[in-house]
Amino acid sequence: MQVTNNQPSGAYTPVESPNQDAAGFGAAMTATTAATTTASAGNEAAVMDPHRRAVLDGALANMETIMNAHGAPEMAPLAKRLLENAAEEMLDLPAHIFERNVMEMAPPHILHHLFSRTGKINDPNARERGPIDIPVLDENGGLTNLSLSFPEQFRIEDIVLNDTRDQSRAEQMLRQEVSVLQTQLNQQTQDQMYAHGAPHLIAPAIWTMMEAAREMRLNPDEFTKENMKILQAHIIHHLLARDGIIDDPNAPTEGPILVPQYLADGTLHNVPVELLMERPERHEA
Repeated sequence: MQVTNNQPSGAYTPVESPNQDAAGFGAAMTATTAATTTASAGNEAAVMDPHRRAVLDGALANMETIMNAHGAPEMAPLAKRLLENAAEEMLDLPAHIFERNVMEMAPPHILHHLFSRTGKINDPNARERGPIDIPVLDENGGLTNLSLSFPEQFRIEDIVLNDTRDQSRAEQMLRQEVSVLQTQLNQQTQDQMYAHGAPHLIAPAIWTMMEAAREMRLNPDEFTKENMKILQAHIIHHLLARDGIIDDPNAPTEGPILVPQYLADGTLHNVPVELLMERPERHEA
């Protein structure tokens, strides 16, 4: 097993790989998968006994599950390849130590370094480039460091770029969903006002909704759609109460209403909302 002693981050000088500008991440992943399959049928089968192979396969499957659970499926191929490389370096260890290293010791450290290097978590002590050191058990049961180099076929920059693109697509989809929801809520508002015999409150309800939801429509988050539904229900109720169409002794007769809304952390708080009973005046510039 190739090991290194503990070294501070500053002692490491990154070395540029001659293949930094190799093919893109997708093509490289395909090539690496093919190479791994070939190796599995040849050299790996010869040096890894069935028990260790089963342990490694289970750890690899678990690694992919964890990556998917953390919303990072694009990083699973690299994480699994690093774990495979670590396992190959530890084949001379006793079986029970090999199993602990592959199942318990190596995976969390590999994940930590990947999340740090792609900006998903902040660890100022983690290296930004070059190999990573992960603590593992040696043949005597003591701790030592195993140095893992990133496979040249994988470029961490491509993973970050793909992740950014995925986030951008997700944001666009959310904005589209919010826009569609706004149209649906406007129609529901119109239907409810007609049902209460208050068509004159349709426009004020929609004006109030559009003004109160302006910021959340521009910068939607995971609670935006739920907040918009809550907002619409309160606006309709209070407009009907203020106009005397329904009776609610607890509804304020003037001034803003308080509408519960979810914050980014999922907690609720009340937001004051001004009811626009008349069309807001528009002043010409």
